[in-house]
Amino acid sequence: MSAEGAARGSAGAAAGGDLGGAETGRPAAVLCGLGSWLPPVEVPNEQLCDRLGVTAAWIEQRIGVRSRRRAQSGTATVAMAVEAGARALKSQGHARVDAVLLATVTSDHLGLAGAPEVAAELGLTGAAAFDVSAACAGFLHGLSAAAGYLAAGTFERVLVIGADTMSALLDPDDPGTAPIFGDGAGAAVLRAGDAAEPGALGPFVLGSDGGRRHLIQADGGGALDRYRCTGGAPVPYRGWTAGRSSSRHSAG
Repeated sequence: MSAEGAARGSAGAAAGGDLGGAETGRPAAVLCGLGSWLPPVEVPNEQLCDRLGVTAAWIEQRIGVRSRRRAQSGTATVAMAVEAGARALKSQGHARVDAVLLATVTSDHLGLAGAPEVAAELGLTGAAAFDVSAACAGFLHGLSAAAGYLAAGTFERVLVIGADTMSALLDPDDPGTAPIFGDGAGAAVLRAGDAAEPGALGPFVLGSDGGRRHLIQADGGGALDRYRCTGGAPVPYRGWTAGRSSSRHSAG
C-alpha cells in the first residue's frame, strides 16, 4: 500500500467511523486539516507486466491496484513529508501546531528521526517531533498517539504525516512486492475538541503479530546487518528473497 493510500484509508476509517452515542464534553481529537503529495511519475500495471511475468488483470485482481507513483532517485522521504504537511497546515487555515509525528519505514538516514527535520522545514522548530515506525499501520498509530496527547491536554494541535519511499527498498523483479508499494505522503492536522463534533476520531483498534516478520523485510544497515556502516559490499534486495520464491510460484 502506498503512503498516500495508507493516509487516506486510515484517516477515513478513524474519522468516518460510527460515533453514535458520543457524549458532549468528552475530549477527542478532531480532524481539521488534510494534505497529500505524490511524485509525478505514474507506473501503471501494464508497465510492470513484461518484467514480472504477470498480467495487469492479475495484479489488479489480487491487490486492487491499477497504478502507483514512483519517486525519482534521490527524492527524500522528508521532502515528500514536508510537501504533504504544508498542504495540511494550509488546509487547517494557519501554520502552527504543537507537535509533528512522522510515520515512515523509509527514513532518509539511519539513527536519525525525520520528524524534527520536517518540523524545521515547515517553520515549526521547537515543536515536539518524533517518528513512528509501524509499517502499513504507522499512520494509524500516529493518529492514535496524537489523539492521546490531545485528550490528555498535552498539545492543542498535532500534525501527523505518513510518508514512504518504498521504491528505495523494492526488488523491481519481485511480483510479490513490486506491484504493491508506491511512494508518496499524506498528512492530517488534529486539534483538541469534543467527541460529538463532526470530524472527531472514534476509538482505535490496535494490535500486532510479529510471528511472520520473515515474510517481508528489508535487511541492510541495521544492527544485525552492518555492511553499509562498515564498507562491505551491498547485497541488493536480500530482504525480499523468501517472499520472492513463493510469489513467483503463485504468479505462474
